[in-house]
Amino acid sequence: MDIESQMKRFFAAILALLVITAASLQTSHVIADEVTDDTNLIIIDTAHATAVEAGGDTQIEFRVTNIGRRPLNLQAVQSDFATGSRIVVSDPFDGPFEVDDLSLLHDETLDLASSHIRVELLNLTQSIETGSTVEFELVFRQFTTAGLAHVHQ
Repeated sequence: MDIESQMKRFFAAILALLVITAASLQTSHVIADEVTDDTNLIIIDTAHATAVEAGGDTQIEFRVTNIGRRPLNLQAVQSDFATGSRIVVSDPFDGPFEVDDLSLLHDETLDLASSHIRVELLNLTQSIETGSTVEFELVFRQFTTAGLAHVHQ
């Protein structure tokens, strides 16, 4: 086989690979477009709070993962058990300070049980006891979603 025939076969093979790759990419794109809108999907797990008397404050610890396609911004936590909330960041140089907004990037997990960030429910309207649960809502700029924290000592 001469060099010209080998080159033609080589380029024909490359062209076939490109066509197959383009076809598979096009098929994947179509399938992805058929999936329901998942821009605001999160997972909340391992949520717990500390038992406290009415009028006190409690910290809610949980892990939150953004499995959606866009970054999210946590603005507050709400509960029928409290009149307010705050998000607090502990800085090793400046100490703790309250923030109005907390970004959660795509595929990011924030572990609010072990990190330098904490969420507190303020001025509880009723006592929460060990063994009970506390319903809360995470208020993102884009949407609100519910969570359930188990109360520990």
